Amino acid sequence: MALFRRPSRPIGDSSSVQIPRSEHRLASADLTDGWVAATRAGIVFRLGDTVVRRAWTDVDHASLDGESSVLTISWVTGEVTALPLVPKKRLAFPQVFRERVQASIVYTVPVRLPGGVTARVALRRRATGELLSQV
Repeated sequence: MALFRRPSRPIGDSSSVQIPRSEHRLASADLTDGWVAATRAGIVFRLGDTVVRRAWTDVDHASLDGESSVLTISWVTGEVTALPLVPKKRLAFPQVFRERVQASIVYTVPVRLPGGVTARVALRRRATGELLSQV
């Protein structure tokens, strides 16, 4: 029923970037110089003047420093992004972030390669339900 639909609306202090209703914003947080949002499809953030959209399957791993409130994301491409969250009493974004990344992982297994090197092979699920493999 159309009465209960939420309109697309700006997040954070950005009036020019909106999260479309089709992306279903799950959680958002302010950054010291921007904002970040978790959607069903992935993560959207603005740092300074740059807006970035990445799929959950692009996240290799992440960590949250409890003292500095910086969420450090390592991407499957090898890049690293630091998101300085504005501290709040109860912040849902880190929990939703973790849940969405975990939901994209179907199966992982470490594989020993010649020379003693170990690689991780992962089967992941995109927001569309399509499966993909990553090494």
